[in-house]
Amino acid sequence: MKRLIVFGLPLFVFTFLFGADYASAQRKLIERGTYSERTWSARSSVYDKKRTVETVHEGYKDGSIDSTVRSLYQYLSDDHYRSLRMSVKSDGEKIESEEIRIGGFLYTRESPGGWSMRELSKQGYGTGTGTGSGGAMRLPAVQYSVESVFLGSWPAELFEEIKITNEDNAIQFTETRYWIGSDGLLLQDEVIEGSLFPRVVKKRTVRTYEYDPNIKIEAPIP
Repeated sequence: MKRLIVFGLPLFVFTFLFGADYASAQRKLIERGTYSERTWSARSSVYDKKRTVETVHEGYKDGSIDSTVRSLYQYLSDDHYRSLRMSVKSDGEKIESEEIRIGGFLYTRESPGGWSMRELSKQGYGTGTGTGSGGAMRLPAVQYSVESVFLGSWPAELFEEIKITNEDNAIQFTETRYWIGSDGLLLQDEVIEGSLFPRVVKKRTVRTYEYDPNIKIEAPIP
C-alpha cells in the first residue's frame, strides 16, 4: 500500500486538520483524472450559457475580514453583457463601478459619478471573466473527493480538492470546491486559502451561477 508523506506527516493529516467527515461513508476519495474531467466539463459548459455570476471575495487580516469585493456579471453574448463591482474596506469606504456593453457601445460609471458612453473602435474590444494564477509551487500532498449534497434545495455533487504545500517555511493550504448539479451545470465554486498550525484563513472567494435565457440588459442612457 502506498503512503503519502506530507513534511513527515502521514496521509491522515487530512482528517486531523480538516475534520472527521473526510472519513465518512458519504465522502468518497477519487483520482485526479476523475476530478479534473468532471470539474472541467462543468466549468467549460458555463461559457455558452446566458448567465448571472455573483462573486464575493473576502480578504482576511488577523483572523477577521479586512476587505470585501462583490461583483455581478450578466452575460448574453460577447458583445452584450453587464459587469458591476462593489468593494468595501475595513474602514467602511465603498467603491462601485459598472460597465454595460451593447453591440458597439460601452457604458461605464464609477460612483459617485454618472454614466458615460463611448463607441467602440472597429479594432474591437474584448473582456473576460476567467481567473488564473501562475508560479512554481510544491504540491507534495493533494487529495480529491466527491460527495452527494444539497446546495439550498438543489441536489448536487460536491467535488473538492485540498492542497497542502510548504511556502515561505510555513505549511499552506488551498481548498477548492465545485458544486455541480444533476444536469452537469456548475452551481457554485469556492476557493479558500490560508496557513496551518494554527489554521488561519487569508482569503476566500465564492461564485454562484444562475442560468436564465430571459436575462435582459438594457442601455442605461439613450
